[in-house]
Amino acid sequence: APITTYEWKNASGQIIGNSPILYNVTAAGEYSLKVIANGGCETYQNFTIKNYDIPEITSLLPSGSSYKVVAKGDSSKTIVYSKDKVTWQSSDTFSNLPPGVVTFYVKYEGEDCLSFPKQGIMPDIQNVITPNSDGKNDVWKLKGLHVFDNENSTITIFDRYQKSLYQQSSNTELTWDGIYNGR
Repeated sequence: APITTYEWKNASGQIIGNSPILYNVTAAGEYSLKVIANGGCETYQNFTIKNYDIPEITSLLPSGSSYKVVAKGDSSKTIVYSKDKVTWQSSDTFSNLPPGVVTFYVKYEGEDCLSFPKQGIMPDIQNVITPNSDGKNDVWKLKGLHVFDNENSTITIFDRYQKSLYQQSSNTELTWDGIYNGR
C-alpha cells in the first residue's frame, strides 16, 4: 500500500517534518519517524543522530611536483591522508605527483568517515613552445582549473626582461599560442 503520511518528531515529541526525507537536522539527539500507509497501517522507527567529528581539509599548498595537505580536526586524534581512498599515510605531503587533477582525502586513523575531498592540479608545463603550426607544441594549455571552485585563475607571460607579453583569466583552462604582437 502506498504511504500516505510521514511524521518526524524530535526528542521533545514536536513534529518537525512530514515528507519522506527530513532536511536541515542540526542537533544531535533522539528522533522518531511514524509512517502511515493507505489503509491505516502504521510503523514507527526511533533513531539517534550523533555529532560525528571528521577532519577538514583547509588548504592545499603546491610546491613543484608536491602538495602539502593542511587539515584541522580533533587534536587528540591522528589525521591520515590519501589521494585514492585506499592507501593512507601519516605524512601530509604528497611528492612526485603526475600532471593532472589530484583529489585529496583525510580521515582519522582507525575510522572510516572521510572528509569532503579537495582537488588540486599538477600543471604539465612544457619547457618549449613552437607556434609554427606543425601540430607539435604549438599551444601551451593549463587544464583542470575547475578544481578551484570555479574561481578565475590568471596567467601572465613575461619575457626575460620582465615585460608582460600576455595575460589571460579563466575558470576552466588557460592557453597561449606563443604569439606576441602578431608574431
